[in-house]
Amino acid sequence: MTEEIVDPEPRRRKRISKKTKKGWRKASKVDDIEEFLEQTRADERTGVSGGNSRLYLIDNLKSSSRKKSNADLKCHQGLKLDSSIPPVHVSQKVVKPVEKPVKSTASKAVSKTASKRRSASHAVYDLWSTDMTPSEEVDEHFAKVCKNRRVKPPPKYRAKPSSIETFEIPHPGASYNPLHDDHQALLKRAIEIEEKKEKCEMKLKQALDNYFPVTSSKSSEAIWLKEMSVGLTYDDKEKSEKSANDGKNDSDVVSTFQSGVERKKTERQRRLEKERRLAERKCQKEKEQKLRENEKFRLKSIKKELKLREMKLATRAAWKELERQENRNIPKKLGKLNYEEPVVNIQLTEELSDSLRQVKPEGHIAEIMFKHLQKKNIIEPRKRAKPLKRCASKLFEKKGHRAVAI
Repeated sequence: MTEEIVDPEPRRRKRISKKTKKGWRKASKVDDIEEFLEQTRADERTGVSGGNSRLYLIDNLKSSSRKKSNADLKCHQGLKLDSSIPPVHVSQKVVKPVEKPVKSTASKAVSKTASKRRSASHAVYDLWSTDMTPSEEVDEHFAKVCKNRRVKPPPKYRAKPSSIETFEIPHPGASYNPLHDDHQALLKRAIEIEEKKEKCEMKLKQALDNYFPVTSSKSSEAIWLKEMSVGLTYDDKEKSEKSANDGKNDSDVVSTFQSGVERKKTERQRRLEKERRLAERKCQKEKEQKLRENEKFRLKSIKKELKLREMKLATRAAWKELERQENRNIPKKLGKLNYEEPVVNIQLTEELSDSLRQVKPEGHIAEIMFKHLQKKNIIEPRKRAKPLKRCASKLFEKKGHRAVAI
């Protein structure tokens, strides 16, 4: 029989506190660390550390003779080229200017004809056209690169601001010896302009002066006294009206107070109201869903509506274009002021002269052209600037200077 060796029960490790120096020295083993530190201190004192490998260098070279290197100094290496590409060779030859031979007039004419023939030989023709004239089509890339093609201006580049003629022909009635009908037509036109002005003045007068009539001093004093004395005295009629109104107001207050008192709703009433609201909301959602589903069956009607809308937009655009064409000659408001028609220069029947010597000049050419430019929308309507009135500076003697006696 073999005896089984049973390990004795392991002893518990004794716990020692290491928070003090004494406990630390007893519990910790620092012999190897102290030995290493002693060795390092000894090496530092003697100056030897690491053995002979750090003190000596073993030369394994076979030949002890060193070859002289042909390498440049480090300070000169920055001047050398690092690139492997050789530098460009520039020739130092002086180019002499070549004198051009002077061509005669005959040779110039020959060169011109040759260039014309050359251009004609390179012209492009349309083979299927009846006339054999060269087409104006140019290679787009060639024209773009060589800048031989003109820049295409926008469509409104050449559009005129107005279709009125540059020089307006005066009315035939403004002639020094007009016909009777032409003179009467010009008078009628001048009367219409004056009537229009008078109508505008009357409109302003009705809107302003008639609403604020000028009263006499006595009537204005009576009105002022009546307005200022309102509320100071009470009549019997006013007192009765006031008492009636007070009673009516009291009854209204009582009725509103009584109607404001309401009984508290029961739980059943609240539940029924909530169910009713939910049912209404559900019904509304179902209705919206049904309408959404029925949209797919309205394709024909939707197409019809779109077609009608397109037709409406087309007619509206045509109407706007027609209106724009009609109002093309009407002066626009380009600035603060509106355009005003110039005064028609007329002479009455009695003022018409029999001869050119007795004709009196009417109007001014510069003013007429200035108004015409405004009518054509070239310049905005302007008004002559009034000179700025500056008050004359007053001279006075200062108090301090006045007291000084010279």
